[in-house]
Amino acid sequence: EHPEDFERRENAGALARTLRQEVEDLPPDQRLLLAWYYVDQLRLAQIARVRGVHESTVSRELNAVRKTLRKRVEKRLRAEGFSAARIEECFRHSTDAPVTMEDMLERARNPG
Repeated sequence: EHPEDFERRENAGALARTLRQEVEDLPPDQRLLLAWYYVDQLRLAQIARVRGVHESTVSRELNAVRKTLRKRVEKRLRAEGFSAARIEECFRHSTDAPVTMEDMLERARNPG
């Protein structure tokens, strides 16, 4: 095995673990929004109709949740000793992460 492959797997695993923890810490309504968009693949207009708000409101909320989530993941990885460069590598290899959005967001569908 090449050292690059090992590092890539390690980074992907760290990202998956951290992302899972941070998603679990989100309020239920934010997890539900992510689940509707990423797992159920509802369009912004569909989510807006369900929630009784304007589509642009859903778009802004979704962007805010994504930004917050990324900042929290970065903060947690820094606290674990990851450098800024390594954190960027984690995100660059995010498709290798051993986690699915459906697994992470299951609690949004079945809280408690």
